Amino acid sequence: MYKYLTYIGLVIFTTVLISSCKKETTKDISEVTYYATFDMKGDAYIILEKGTPYVEPGVTASADGVDLPVVIEGSVDADVPAVYYITYSAVNDDGYNAMVERKIRVIEYGFDGTDISGTYAGIRVNKDKGGTVTITKIGPGVYEIDDILGGYYWQAVSYGPNYAANGIFTENADGTWTSSQGYVPGWGDPTEAQDIVIDGGTIAYFALMIEADFGFDVTLTKQE
Repeated sequence: MYKYLTYIGLVIFTTVLISSCKKETTKDISEVTYYATFDMKGDAYIILEKGTPYVEPGVTASADGVDLPVVIEGSVDADVPAVYYITYSAVNDDGYNAMVERKIRVIEYGFDGTDISGTYAGIRVNKDKGGTVTITKIGPGVYEIDDILGGYYWQAVSYGPNYAANGIFTENADGTWTSSQGYVPGWGDPTEAQDIVIDGGTIAYFALMIEADFGFDVTLTKQE
């Protein structure tokens, strides 16, 4: 009986000793760090007509109430229609970096004849699947489409919004349409709509991912 009690006492003592060691090894290793938060002046998405200089609105940053210096990277060529990004980053006292981004789209106005803005049902013709596509007027004769690919990869096969090709449709004075600035972030592939035909509430074209040299026919049908 005495040996049994001694054994129990030894187990309890060993368990307490091990527990004490664990507590000591985890003591004071947890830290709290405050990442930079940003106050962006102006809009996060700016549309400029070609030739209009870009004026930086500015950004401030702070962490736990302390102001931090902001590093600004990127530039905008207002004479070249394209999409530009300005990034703002700041490092807190613990050396952790945080970043925000501003998008600037430089556009060239087109012929303001036909309003194609609205919500459309998109279809990849050879798959008979697609998703909801939105076209927004952003300038005279200039429209932003949220997915040149007709919502196929983004919605129909659920790849997500990184696989939507945001871009521009521009109306020309002769009644034709051209596309530009299309891009699929998920694949890093510039994209364009070719042979655009607009017939009432229907828009048809060939969607081409340029670097992959791959494309398919798309039909957009306007929703009432």
